Order: sequence, then C-alpha cells, then structure tokens
Amino acid sequence: MRIWINFINVRINNEDYLVQQPVIAYCKDGLQNIIKLHLIVKNNPIEDVDSLKIDGIEVIKGRYEKQENVLHLYVN
Repeated sequence: MRIWINFINVRINNEDYLVQQPVIAYCKDGLQNIIKLHLIVKNNPIEDVDSLKIDGIEVIKGRYEKQENVLHLYVN
C-alpha cells in the first residue's frame, strides 16, 4: 500500500523523527508498518559515513547507497 501524506512522525531505530514535508509512505499491513519512505528534498542531504543529515529532519543513522541523484538509506 502506498500513502501520500504532508507530514509524518516516524520512529527509526528507537529515535523519533518529524518529517514536515510531503512524503510517500509504503506500508505493509497498515500504516503502523512502514517499509519505505520516499522524500523529495530541496537541498541535498549531508552525507557521513554512517548517516545522512536531511534539512528539517536531522541526522538519520544507517547505511546508504548513492545512485546518480538518489540516495537509499537502509536502517534496521
């Protein structure tokens, strides 16, 4: 299931993040089980070895890969 929303509060690795921008949430078995978030950001995230800093969201720790202008962040 795919849901388009204007803001969302999510918990990733026991940290709460408030995403105050349009986002597409991909869910499995309802909104409580988000398996993927699709963000379109104005400014490029700041890349670190084990995290990304996204404007308005703060630092999200995890492994990521870069494919052209798309970043895929993987968290457990």
